[in-house]
Amino acid sequence: MNLTQNKRRWLRQLWIGAVASAASSAVVVLESVYQRDHPAAGTNGASQWIWGHNARYQRRASLRYTLVGYVIHHASSTLWAVVYDSQAAKRLFPRPLYRAAVTAAVAAIVDYGVMPRRFTPGFEGQLTRSAIVTAYIAFAGGLVFGSGRCKSRLRHRTSTGSNP
Repeated sequence: MNLTQNKRRWLRQLWIGAVASAASSAVVVLESVYQRDHPAAGTNGASQWIWGHNARYQRRASLRYTLVGYVIHHASSTLWAVVYDSQAAKRLFPRPLYRAAVTAAVAAIVDYGVMPRRFTPGFEGQLTRSAIVTAYIAFAGGLVFGSGRCKSRLRHRTSTGSNP
């Protein structure tokens, strides 16, 4: 694989991660408003990686908790997008929907079953289990949508004679 192909692959994975992060974050924000009357409540939880256990219970938006929580969530989403878009995952699960479902399920198992409590997403401090499951479903949808949009953009550029 040459440098240009590697660059395209990494850009594609960054895009897929961004879409998946946005989709799951939208659910977390909506559920935070519904359950806690504060849109930042769920997002703040991930900042426990830096600020410790009390971060998962912060409700109001702040740079300290909300921005840090979102950056951690986004980075994690990008990491899982790399897994989703890997050649090994594509060989095991050629259909994007299945691959996304497996990736999201593995992410949830790792996040809540393997990682030490401080390194969980922290949503559990503010949101119900069903809201967290919904966020992982949205994450899977974001993986599929992000990879589909990326492919269609590349096809469009190729068919119109533009360079991807």
